[in-house]
Amino acid sequence: MNVLAVVCLQGRNATLQTSTSNIEDPLMIDAVHEIASRQKPDGSFGNVHSTALAAQALLAAGDTSWNAELAMQFLLRHQSSNVDFGGFLATYSVLPLLAGTTLAHIGQYRQQHCEIFGDITENDLLSSSELPSKRTISVWYSIWVGNDARNRSSTTVWVPSGSSMLDVMQAAAGKDNRFKFDWEESDFGPYVTSVSGVPSNATTHEYWLGHSMNFITGVVTPLQLGKFIV
Repeated sequence: MNVLAVVCLQGRNATLQTSTSNIEDPLMIDAVHEIASRQKPDGSFGNVHSTALAAQALLAAGDTSWNAELAMQFLLRHQSSNVDFGGFLATYSVLPLLAGTTLAHIGQYRQQHCEIFGDITENDLLSSSELPSKRTISVWYSIWVGNDARNRSSTTVWVPSGSSMLDVMQAAAGKDNRFKFDWEESDFGPYVTSVSGVPSNATTHEYWLGHSMNFITGVVTPLQLGKFIV
């Protein structure tokens, strides 16, 4: 991430076709060479997340001492049938590479697409009537089915900050029919009776349960009764 930040600050382009080094600081050059030296025979730099970050850093720095094609082959082999790469952070890190770019391009995109509008001040943003009244957040929502917790479907939705889990489910259902669900009110709050055409079954003791996951720590926590706030 440090390498990406340095390249971004330098305002240099970084693409899959980069062939010259964009890093001039000796310490950063050593860091780039150290990253490149850690590539394994299968093209990886560890797991999917670390491989994607390493590939972005090396591409942004213009280093040519590593095998970019082999690294991409490793990443693509780990793409699931749901088109993600095994988790939010891993997928987030791989996506720029699939577009032939890196996070170091952020500054360049701003220059190319935003300068035509001139400088935007804080007052301009605050006075805009088109902005939503509430801050919106993105939520990664997945359906897992069966005792072996097979992943059925995943999507990302945007909801106002302070929304409930029910709001997230409704947003997902409105976006994709795979997330359609049925629910009813109970003494403990909303009770989900069916998701994606799979109903709860009291006879076999199969019920829909909600969990939240911290993508930083990987800890999964069962949701509390009532309206869980995301």
